[in-house]
Amino acid sequence: SQNPSFPRIAGQQANYLMTTLKAFREHLRKEPEAVSYMWGMAQNKDDNTLNLLSLYFNSKAPTANEKGDPDLSAKGKVIYENGITQSGVPACISCHGAHGEGSIIAPRLAGQHIDYLIKQFTAFRQGDRTEATTMPALVKNLSADDEKAIANYLQGM
Repeated sequence: SQNPSFPRIAGQQANYLMTTLKAFREHLRKEPEAVSYMWGMAQNKDDNTLNLLSLYFNSKAPTANEKGDPDLSAKGKVIYENGITQSGVPACISCHGAHGEGSIIAPRLAGQHIDYLIKQFTAFRQGDRTEATTMPALVKNLSADDEKAIANYLQGM
């Protein structure tokens, strides 16, 4: 997506896409764009169709995004790689990978839009992402400035 409100899914982890598409179909994701767009698109898709869509987008090469603000990106890199010990925030790198590539249990974050990432931090905190059981506890101690810094770093990865 070139629209900063929507995620970039080329090269996204297939397991994450499958979980996400099922969450849309089952109305487990409740952020406004999920309700407005994705609930309807996913509602009549069976698991095989969702799996094929996941594999298709996973097979596409991700493209680079614009770099974020350099100062914010530098702060975001420190948080991404080291966490914030005094706030109990673990390093993002442990699940999302050294290059933001994701893993079998975590989505690719590299190249995501700043606005989209910030909206997801909010969705986790508000309980709109019930399929993501780990993230709400991990983001609760991030400040708005921390979130902006991480998002700036990730967009430029």
